[in-house]
Amino acid sequence: MRVLLANYRYFVSGGPEKYMFAVTDMLERAGHEVVPFSVRCSSNRETPWSKYFVEPIAGDDEVYFRDHSWSLGAITKDLQRASYARAVRASVSRS
Repeated sequence: MRVLLANYRYFVSGGPEKYMFAVTDMLERAGHEVVPFSVRCSSNRETPWSKYFVEPIAGDDEVYFRDHSWSLGAITKDLQRASYARAVRASVSRS
């Protein structure tokens, strides 16, 4: 079975990501194909699926709230993605 695993970060930054990678390992050992989906970041683990990852709302490599830009463009993106993320739908549909 193919399993889509979506998380904002595809690298270990805390407990949730440790759990995500543990679940991924467990599913793969059981014979399932795990397809990750996340945002682009230079810290991400290597995966052939990274070409489908989307840009972080705040911009390149700004995946932590503390790094978030408060420019008008960033706030506009926040509001747009809060209700519906066309870029995410398009990217998931491609894979």
